Amino acid sequence: MKKYIAAAVALMLVACVFTACGKKPKGTEAVTIEGGSTLAVVTKEDGGLDRNEHGDIMMVVTEENGNVVTDAAGEQETTRVNLKTAFVYDNKIEFEDYYLEIPDGWSNSSSWSDLVISKDGSDERISIMRSEEKTLEEAFAGTQEMFDKITEMNPKAVQKKSGINIGDDTITLLSCYSETKEDKTYLAYGYLEKDGALYTFMISAKHDLSEDFSEIEKILNSVEFK
Repeated sequence: MKKYIAAAVALMLVACVFTACGKKPKGTEAVTIEGGSTLAVVTKEDGGLDRNEHGDIMMVVTEENGNVVTDAAGEQETTRVNLKTAFVYDNKIEFEDYYLEIPDGWSNSSSWSDLVISKDGSDERISIMRSEEKTLEEAFAGTQEMFDKITEMNPKAVQKKSGINIGDDTITLLSCYSETKEDKTYLAYGYLEKDGALYTFMISAKHDLSEDFSEIEKILNSVEFK
């Protein structure tokens, strides 16, 4: 059973909203987060999560007794979910500034502040890391230096450079596949600067992923920044 590592939020619903009271706020779905607490995530009529103009997930506001707060018109008040860690809903995993689809056959058992998903029964792995300490140029230079050292040790290693879409952005992906009698290693790195942060996209496997990169590419294409 998947372990959902989800968001710590500023406003929690007390248990009676969904248990003792026997009711839940209208147009919401109860989501259990780490520690067993529950929050009422607002859903759209046609399904999926409701979001504000910035792409943030919305939840209903409750007062100290767990009752839903309403405005002057009697409508439920809502607030954004304050995402500090990964939040999983249906087939999406979400962080403070982006989310993406997790396809069938992939798991997110290691995700916390950064994304880590792995293909079930395989050595394929995708990681997305956020940093404000490196520049795009520094990151590319470091990756190229690492790949050049791999090629020095194994002259048959194959380096490639290609373009790939990350949501609406196109980035350069550097990859290196090294095969010896003892080991096979595929590594690929791509970088994206966005809103003052550098996002590192790392793909790894124990076989040559460049022969069929379509599934990985589809996952990366599904990344949506808020």
